Amino acid sequence: MDSPPITQSLIKALSDYAFDRECGKRIEAQYLEGIEFSPSDAMLVGIYFEYSAFGTFPKNGKRPIPKTTKSKKGQSDKQGTLTKPYEIAVAQAEKIKAGLKHHGLKIIGKGEKLRHVMDDGTVVEGTTDLRLETTKPLVIYNHETGHVAKTIPAGVMIIGDAKSTGLLGDRGKWSEMGWHIDFVDQKPRLLIQAVHYTYLARNIYGLDEVPFIFFVYSQSNDISAMMLHVTIDPERYPIHEETIVTTRRLLELEIRLGSDGFRAKPELERCGSCDLFAHCKDRMEYPKIFNINY
Repeated sequence: MDSPPITQSLIKALSDYAFDRECGKRIEAQYLEGIEFSPSDAMLVGIYFEYSAFGTFPKNGKRPIPKTTKSKKGQSDKQGTLTKPYEIAVAQAEKIKAGLKHHGLKIIGKGEKLRHVMDDGTVVEGTTDLRLETTKPLVIYNHETGHVAKTIPAGVMIIGDAKSTGLLGDRGKWSEMGWHIDFVDQKPRLLIQAVHYTYLARNIYGLDEVPFIFFVYSQSNDISAMMLHVTIDPERYPIHEETIVTTRRLLELEIRLGSDGFRAKPELERCGSCDLFAHCKDRMEYPKIFNINY
């Protein structure tokens, strides 16, 4: 069995697996067997947000269908009115388009797969949401002082990633996937995306620096939003290359182990929401009984 390309999501999945936060059977199914797992409700709203904003389709290539007051799974979106989360998604989609225009950011690419082959043959991939170009100087502000931090001149390519989330501002302060301006720089699970995509873009386009911006829009209301330019320390790129190689080696080891590789790591809530649950012999159906001393 061949190793799949190393993506930022695979890096996170195998890191979680190494620390018992992810199940090997899920990784094997998703990344080696190509099984598509069912997205959560929040993910479905995010998919529809991106479709509404940019006309992009999810990985399965199917047009997203929003939930309406009369809809059932797979039913046409022409019946009923949009439920509140999808109504917000449509409103926020219009706002991100207006925001890009306001800042002079022209879309020059959508849903592009970036692919780079390292010197040792490791294949690295990532699919970007947006490739943008500045049509006028883009001012970036320091979030603590409000002063100008830098200005990106016109004609510069930027990699952009659109996020639709219910964890914006105080809601996301303590979540590892939450977006709070004072804490986001302490969340590597979010910021690895900026490092990974700019690493690819630097190698593919032969650039020393590729700006990256997260466009984060709330699922809770149609007002809250955040645009975050990520200034990446150049020393992170060789560290990221080491992470890529480590991920590939761990993946190849699990493949070589055959039936002993990709061990199941059952956990009640993870198993309960897993698409493999019905046929998984290692699934956890009931909570374990733990002892405490008092």
